[in-house]
Amino acid sequence: MLTLGVAFLRDKSRNPLSAPMTAADLAIVWHLVHAALTSPLVTQPFSSAYRSAQGFLAVPLCSLMKDGNIEELFRLHVWLPDGQRGNPDLAIHSHQPCAQSWILAGEATDVSYQVEPTKDAESATHAEYTLAWSDGKNPDKTYRTTQTYSVVKETSKLMIAKPTNTAIHTRDMTYTVPAAAYHRSEVQPDALHATLFYFDSGRGFQRDAGVLGPIGAENFAQLRDPAGLTPGLLANKVNMIRSWEDYMIEGHQHAQRAELEQASRAFNSALSLIEVTPGFPNAIRYKYLVLGELGNINRGFGRYEQAKDVLESALAEMGPSAQRVEFSGELGVVYRHMNRLADAKRAFAMQYNVAKQLNYERAACRAIGNLGMVNYQLSQQNHDAMLLQLAIDQLTERVRIARQMNDKLALAAMIQIR
Repeated sequence: MLTLGVAFLRDKSRNPLSAPMTAADLAIVWHLVHAALTSPLVTQPFSSAYRSAQGFLAVPLCSLMKDGNIEELFRLHVWLPDGQRGNPDLAIHSHQPCAQSWILAGEATDVSYQVEPTKDAESATHAEYTLAWSDGKNPDKTYRTTQTYSVVKETSKLMIAKPTNTAIHTRDMTYTVPAAAYHRSEVQPDALHATLFYFDSGRGFQRDAGVLGPIGAENFAQLRDPAGLTPGLLANKVNMIRSWEDYMIEGHQHAQRAELEQASRAFNSALSLIEVTPGFPNAIRYKYLVLGELGNINRGFGRYEQAKDVLESALAEMGPSAQRVEFSGELGVVYRHMNRLADAKRAFAMQYNVAKQLNYERAACRAIGNLGMVNYQLSQQNHDAMLLQLAIDQLTERVRIARQMNDKLALAAMIQIR
């Protein structure tokens, strides 16, 4: 099973005549990989998990080595919602071989960097580090698929790193990282993210690919201990999130077509899956995401009391996040429909404050406009001239932010043309 899945990925990556990988193709590959990692017929595990320096858990699936270097290597990468995301000081890194990733579940942000050496200590942003691996013996540059720890050592070479591109990768997408290209991956600490990763020296190899870290720091070691997590357990957690995402995708598709009954059934199925599945990863987070969608659906039905209860329940569990911004805005709209303007003002203020905290300019623009509208309604209801002036100021601020965003987009377009 695993051989078939790996061979299929390899062909999709290497064969220029091969059709692009579809979501259905990736689902078949994952079914084969998951079955191989969890089959009760496999009495002796062919692989083990270990903790990467970037915070995820890696499961080697297939490897070809030559003279201690990677020729080809397939791995499953799983970021668990456990808050462990590696040392942020060493997040910018590169790979010896070219790498291609296929997203199985969740979302990540990948940031690419242009990195150049410098002798100017004042302009330097980082120092270069080299990486060595150990399987229990002294670490060296010979790559090991089974590792006990790794070490990065400063080379005293100063570097300037500038971000050049940011891309958000979600389920069923793929992306490539060239050999020795510097990048970092960001995954929310409370969310699960999983990929199939293929290192392929046939598409490029750079032996001295390094890591960037703080200037003047000592060496860093990363223990590879997976804390009892096995490949089978990780594969099952990925499967749980993929099943949850299936229901959520179905619900969103129905909602976009205004098929509210069908959307409600899909979202309730997602909620039920969380409640009946033992060991569901960070069930609280995924539950409130479903509740937010159900609140939106209930508002569409005109069931404002139910929508209010569901959204308040979701927000009670949430920290600052894009979803909190969205759901507090939705709650404010529900309160306005219920003519509870003071409560609407409270919800929109929450939306605005969290958007500002997270530097979400577009959401802050929408939120300050919502606040202006509800304050205008309250000023007319209470004949309050001061509140009316506040509403005018807030709506003026919305126009200012909107124009500012438009100017930024126009400037970016001009730069791109040049």
